[in-house]
Parts: sequence; C-alpha cells; structure tokens
Amino acid sequence: MKRSLRSTWLLLPLAGLCLGAVQSSHGERWTNTAGHAIEARLMALDAGVVSFHLPDGSTMNLPLASLASNEQTRVRQALGRVEIPPLVRADFEQCRRTLLRLEQLRSKKALSDEECGRRRAAALATLRKACAREALSAPRTDEVLHEAGRGPS
Repeated sequence: MKRSLRSTWLLLPLAGLCLGAVQSSHGERWTNTAGHAIEARLMALDAGVVSFHLPDGSTMNLPLASLASNEQTRVRQALGRVEIPPLVRADFEQCRRTLLRLEQLRSKKALSDEECGRRRAAALATLRKACAREALSAPRTDEVLHEAGRGPS
C-alpha cells in the first residue's frame, strides 16, 4: 500500500505537466479589463471585434476594447497591426476616414483617379506632420502611415 501511494504522489506532478501541455496547446491566456481570463487561440480582428477559438472548438467574439490594454497591443502585434501612439491617434483616425471617403468617391466615379491621388497625398502629408510634431522616428512614422492606408481594424 505504501508503495502504490508513493508512486501516485510521484506521478501527480508529471500528470500536471502533461495536462498543462495539453491546455496550452489550445491557445494562450487572454485577460479583459475586469481581470477575467480565457484560454483561447487568437483568430482574427475585424471592425474592432476579436475572434478567439476556444479549446471546446467554439468561437468567441469580443470587442477589442474589452481586453486589457496590453492584450489589445498583443492582438494588434500578433495580427500585424501597428499600435498608434496616443498623441497622433486623432490625426490618424482623421486621415483614415479621409482615405476611406476618397476611395468611396473614386469607386463611384465622383472623383478622378488624379484628384483622388492628390487628396490622398495631402491627407498622408498631414498625418506625417502630426508624427513629426510628436517626434516619432522615421521608421515609426512609416508604420503609422502604412497602417492608415490599410483600412479599419
């Protein structure tokens, strides 16, 4: 009896390691602003909604804003999105709205390709000035400008 009990105690840590490995293969731990966490695999970010694949095979959709700030950054980084510095965020959003509207007008033939290009360049120049005002490095400025042209997250 002593021997089997002893063997059980020796195997428990090993079983815990195996269970932990199985659990982590289902995804990562993600925490919301209230401190609650889920174990899930990140799938997508679309229109401010994050999709997660849960260990039971189901999908969970959460607003990006409901995740903790550091988790929002992880989502954007994992999916190739750039974190926009707070001091240029308003200029970034304005530029993004302008670029979207220009594309809509161009596709409806309400704006020539030439005029659309001119206005697009002006919108991006304004964003570049905002980045310079906040002393962003050239590579960081290029990331922000590129992200502005990608469309909504």
